[in-house]
Amino acid sequence: MKKIHILLLKWICKKLVKQSSIHKTNIASYFQIMREAVENEFTEDNKPTLDSFMQECFDSTTNQIKTK
Repeated sequence: MKKIHILLLKWICKKLVKQSSIHKTNIASYFQIMREAVENEFTEDNKPTLDSFMQECFDSTTNQIKTK
């Protein structure tokens, strides 16, 4: 991923993920946007395949966080 994309995503996340009365809604909206992008990109895959792929991606990030 290009550095500018990473910086932009970090900035957006920092704005969305703030403890407040609507933080759960903000985080869920962020996930929804990401899910829609995945569905639009991988149009040949069905829901279970996409769910599995998204879970694998999420799991790989949590493994990276634990080892840092």
